[in-house]
Amino acid sequence: MFRTRYTRAILVIAIFSILLTGLIGLAFAKHYYAEKVIGPRGGRLHTSDGTALIIPRRALKKRTLISMEVISDGESRVEFCFEPDGLRFRRPVIIKLSWKTLKDVEADELILYDENGNPVSEAIWDRRHKRAIFTIWHFSRYYFDRR
Repeated sequence: MFRTRYTRAILVIAIFSILLTGLIGLAFAKHYYAEKVIGPRGGRLHTSDGTALIIPRRALKKRTLISMEVISDGESRVEFCFEPDGLRFRRPVIIKLSWKTLKDVEADELILYDENGNPVSEAIWDRRHKRAIFTIWHFSRYYFDRR
């Protein structure tokens, strides 16, 4: 009987500590979000961390709610999510992904990956503004990770 209560108590403490660790991690993550309806006339969308999306005229056939979300752990990784997922453009769209939220990280220490884990080699690295710039034909997920 004692072992059963003791085992349950350990289990409850273990579950509580796992949940608390996850909540603490979320509390320290930096989160940025922006959304806007953009149509055939084109438009721009940006977050306060410096991430931007520039959609030229006639890249979209109809008005579409576009959103972007940026999540940074502040140390080594920044993730970027664009919606609607898989949206295809009729013209190339300029994307500027920022790593300003990472502490003491230079461009040489980072690799930019797409959602399949492939490095994005065509990006231009803007060291002054701490962002990678490239064009896309469809929405995908991207992330910076330390080497």
